[in-house]
Amino acid sequence: MNARIALSAVALSLCMGHAMAANHDVHLTSGTAFTPNSVDNVLVGDTITFINDAGGFHNVQSDDAAMTFKCAVNCTTDNNGSNASWTAVVTVPASAAHKDIPFYCQVHGAAIMSGVIHITNPVDVQSFEVD
Repeated sequence: MNARIALSAVALSLCMGHAMAANHDVHLTSGTAFTPNSVDNVLVGDTITFINDAGGFHNVQSDDAAMTFKCAVNCTTDNNGSNASWTAVVTVPASAAHKDIPFYCQVHGAAIMSGVIHITNPVDVQSFEVD
């Protein structure tokens, strides 16, 4: 019984550690790179903030069915690329859980300027009896 209570406490603490969404910043360089170009340990509900603060003419786009976006000055109408400083925030939806979501600069093309968001979710912890 004590082992079950201890495991339940551990499970609760693990869940509480992921209760608040995290933000992950990705900078677009004045050249043709995303920094970082691999965004790791992202959870559903986290946000990715793309920041063009170096003056390059860029946008960012994902065509993956699990997480589609196209952003520059914003993610709705002014999204075809801009050399102005801009910040765009996208939230990771539940449909993207346990997936790798590629993104790229449409202006420069995926072969030249691209990256990936690695979305993982914590393992569900289950209780069990110990004899």
